Amino acid sequence: MPWQQQAQELVPVHTALVEKHYSSPMASLVLTDSSKPTSDSQHLGICTEVLMINISPSSLEYSSTGNNEDKNRSWIIDNPVSGHVQTGPENIDCEYVHNMIYIITATDGVFNTSVQLNVTIIDVNDNWPIVQEVLNIISINETQENGTVILNMKNNSYDLDYSEPFHTLYYQMDFMIDDQLMHYFYLDIDTGNLLAVFTNPNIGFDLAYTNRTSFSLRVTIRDNFKERQIANSNINTNSSYTIYIKDVNNHRPVFQPVNGNLFETNTHVVEDSVVLSYFHATDADSDAPNNWIHYEILSITSVNGNNANPSDLFWIKDNEDNKTATIMAGKGLNDSYGNYSIIFYAEDRGEYPGPLNQTSDPYTIVIKGYNDHAPVFVFPNKSVDHLVLSKENSDTRGVMLYTEEIWLDNIQATDEDENDNIYKNGTAYYKILGSDVAKKYLNINMGSGRLSLIDTFDSLDVSMFNLTIQAYDGGPEPLSTNRTLKIYIKSGDLKEPYFETQIDTANFTENTTVIADYVPDSEYHTLPGVIDPDKDVNEVLGLTEEIYYYLFNSTNDGMEHFLVDKSTGILKVDPNNVLDRETYNNYIIGIVVTKKDTKPKYVETKSFLTVYIKVIDIKDTPPNFKEDIYSGGLLLGDKNGKTIFVVEATDYDEDDEITFTISSDIHFSDSSLNSWVQRPFLMTQSNQIDQVTRIATANGTLTNNFDLEDSNMKGHFTFEIKATDLGNNSNLVPAKVYIISKSNQVIFRFTNPMEDLNVNRQFVINTFTSSFNTTCNIDSIRRVTTRASLTSENSTDVTTHFINTATDLPVDAADIQLEMNIQDKVIKLKLAFSQKGLLFESYQGGSKATEAQNMEQVLQTVLIVVSVVLGTLVVVLFAAFFFRTRSLNRRLESLSTTKFGSQDSGLNRIGMAMPNTNKHALDGSNPVWKNENLPTRDIDTTSIGSGDSDLIGIENSPEFNHYQDAGMRRESFNPLYGYNGVTDITREKEGNNNKDSNMNHIMNFTERKNVPITDL
Repeated sequence: MPWQQQAQELVPVHTALVEKHYSSPMASLVLTDSSKPTSDSQHLGICTEVLMINISPSSLEYSSTGNNEDKNRSWIIDNPVSGHVQTGPENIDCEYVHNMIYIITATDGVFNTSVQLNVTIIDVNDNWPIVQEVLNIISINETQENGTVILNMKNNSYDLDYSEPFHTLYYQMDFMIDDQLMHYFYLDIDTGNLLAVFTNPNIGFDLAYTNRTSFSLRVTIRDNFKERQIANSNINTNSSYTIYIKDVNNHRPVFQPVNGNLFETNTHVVEDSVVLSYFHATDADSDAPNNWIHYEILSITSVNGNNANPSDLFWIKDNEDNKTATIMAGKGLNDSYGNYSIIFYAEDRGEYPGPLNQTSDPYTIVIKGYNDHAPVFVFPNKSVDHLVLSKENSDTRGVMLYTEEIWLDNIQATDEDENDNIYKNGTAYYKILGSDVAKKYLNINMGSGRLSLIDTFDSLDVSMFNLTIQAYDGGPEPLSTNRTLKIYIKSGDLKEPYFETQIDTANFTENTTVIADYVPDSEYHTLPGVIDPDKDVNEVLGLTEEIYYYLFNSTNDGMEHFLVDKSTGILKVDPNNVLDRETYNNYIIGIVVTKKDTKPKYVETKSFLTVYIKVIDIKDTPPNFKEDIYSGGLLLGDKNGKTIFVVEATDYDEDDEITFTISSDIHFSDSSLNSWVQRPFLMTQSNQIDQVTRIATANGTLTNNFDLEDSNMKGHFTFEIKATDLGNNSNLVPAKVYIISKSNQVIFRFTNPMEDLNVNRQFVINTFTSSFNTTCNIDSIRRVTTRASLTSENSTDVTTHFINTATDLPVDAADIQLEMNIQDKVIKLKLAFSQKGLLFESYQGGSKATEAQNMEQVLQTVLIVVSVVLGTLVVVLFAAFFFRTRSLNRRLESLSTTKFGSQDSGLNRIGMAMPNTNKHALDGSNPVWKNENLPTRDIDTTSIGSGDSDLIGIENSPEFNHYQDAGMRRESFNPLYGYNGVTDITREKEGNNNKDSNMNHIMNFTERKNVPITDL
């Protein structure tokens, strides 16, 4: 039977000693592939005993033979004496031989026997992955496509181990050295393919966007990577690669805007090669010559220039920096004023020239006029030397020609010079020179050349006089021309023409003279037809009467914006005073037709035309901010995204849209704010269009882009906010953001929903600002939260702070609280807020204000407690006084009660214990009993005996009433005396000083009837 010994590669195995008599001709042995010997007694190493065979007798000799003897003999050797089979001095390597067969022979000198030993070598992971570093530097183009293979690492790496999984390699990229690698590369773990995989495929390696000219990669190559667990891989190799990105000429030049693609010069350039301007384009390619630019002029055409063949007016040359160019004058520009369209061409000088590397763009060059021409008279021209004026019809409105019976045309002169923004070199102005008569009667409009009368010709005593008119231009050194005419005065009459219809409509576009609904690019609107009542008569007489058109009246200052050709009736916009829709979006103008050469004062109905004009909008008005400055505050602890303030802008162009941006130039009042130089704030916005006026209104919310956690920060940020519309019109407003503390905050409470406060946010700011003479900023608007963590829908807290405009510092809340203690100011605030339906309820200051308020509350509480204590004492004293007084009154009543009883019983009299007495009980001290001095009544009417006397009640007899005193005052209030219907009882005490008698007093009871109430 076979014997076996097993172990793993690269891990030495245990020594195995097997002792057995061979009963089988074969045995087997499994050894490990050990690349290194070991001295550990527990492991198999060099010269380690593998197998011992004991055969008796002990005088046997052993020998062995095997395959691959020459190559592998030294791996396993046997002892010829002991028969031990053991490893040799050389390492066992499975990569060369996997199985060995040995024949072991034992002999005693005469006989021998053999056994076959099969040796199997188990492979272990003892070889490192090998990388051929032949492609560690790689160059690729920036136009590398997404998903393409840059490098296959499997082709230049291998492992010498024989078996799986020791010779299978896996590949991993180390992203720790560059976290940007994951945006550009992907390494397949199994195939070793390095691919270009982009997070943004539209950019890829494009150097114009990435600015990455190279990447460094470190790849780990692993074997025995079971289940993708690094713990299973005990041998790996690192390989480094550098990938360079080469620039490719894949961007065309881009012209940079210059003053809205507009260049300006003037006709004073009198020679060629004069530098007019500089030109600039950019190329996004990073390397030269791919970003070197060559310039040319493709064409020059006249827009409204005075030169009909302008192709040689300009030329362009490249500058030495290979980036810019210079525009030169091709010749003198005198007499070439006007606008010219020029198309510039640019191409880079890189590889692969073609359309992708070329560009062209039209620009406008404006040649301003130079004052080198004097005005030239058009009317009257040189052939006219006199004028015949109508004496009757000439007046202050104008002068009329007698022979033609028409108003004299305006004096007209032209100037070949071009107007610019400062001087009117090409505009003619007029004044009268010459005789005193002409200056006395005639006046000329300086701008229009209209001749009119200062006074009627009725007082003129001559029939002819000379008139000299001077035409001069508006240049800095005016040039002039004079024209002299002879004026003759005559009389005449005429009949007025009239329109076929009296209503017309037209549309004109603002800021231009182009009409909107007529012929494309037409600048005119033709009025309805005119009928001349004298037409037939004039044809018979061979006369021609001119018909003239005048603007008679207008709404919305239309007289300043519209012109009508007096001869043709063409309506147009004055090019010197174009329309502005944001001022007026419609006009109603009146046009009169007449044969007079001046606008008449009175117009016939049929000679008057009403024209309704609508103004078409263009985007030409910049947005207007609602406030001149915006400010807000940030509190320590405020997180990213807090609303600081809201800006509002309005654009009066129709259906426009406003975009807000924050200027990059941000200033800091304190060095503690310098760390937030890069985008500390963000702006979000919304646009609304008024459905009636079509006016755009935009709100921009400024929020912080950082967490305010540094308690050392102070001061404020200063910057500008820019509002831009769709027409690229813009406006700026300054803004400030202050760093504030809790001691600067004041909370105002309103009994309104939070939405009402948000809608009137700016009104609240303006109201507090004007009330406290400091700039108010709102930090937050929140619903009031109750102690039960519930929000109140109709109660809102507005947290504010105030800025002192003089010191530009936050105001302490205690200062605001002091002003709020003024009752008149609080009343005014409530009245101001009530105009917007806001109900101002209360306020609360910051930390210092809260301390002052708390102290005030403490003092108020102490005062209340003292008042309660004093009030309680007063109540107690009053109660004690009340009960004491009642007790004394009751005692007094008891003492004043009449005592009665028989003499024998001595009830209430004899020996009576009387309180408050200073005598013995016989008489007592009650003054009621001291009645000895009272008048004595008739004793006969009173029973003086005991209760058995026959005289009891006799006093009630009528005959005993003769002595009663009707006016006697009731002397006793004892209710006992008021029974049995007795109206009153008068008790009299009769004096009886007999001490020995049992009767101390005589009681007199007198019935009193019919006593008046006033006597009681």
